[in-house]
Amino acid sequence: MRESHEQTSAIIDRLEAMLIEQCSLAWKVHNVLAFMAEALPDDQMGALPVKSTILELRDDVHKLGEALLDLPSSARIEARASCERAGGDDE
Repeated sequence: MRESHEQTSAIIDRLEAMLIEQCSLAWKVHNVLAFMAEALPDDQMGALPVKSTILELRDDVHKLGEALLDLPSSARIEARASCERAGGDDE
C-alpha cells in the first residue's frame, strides 16, 4: 500500500507542475482580457455587448485559474482519504 501511495504522490507532483504552467497561461489571458475591457467604451443599447462579453470571459478565466491551482491539493486530499479507506499509510 505504501508504494501505491508514493506512486500516487509522484503522479500528483508531476501533474501539479503541468498545472502550474497551464495556470500561468490562464492568468495571462485573464490579464489581457482585463486590459482590453478597460480600453473599450461601455456597451451601447442596441449594439453588440463586446465589453460585457470580455468582462464575463475575464471572470470565467479568473475562476479557471483558481480552480487549476486547487486541483493538486484536492487530488492529494482524495488520494490520502482513499489510502486510509484501503488501510494504508497516509504519508
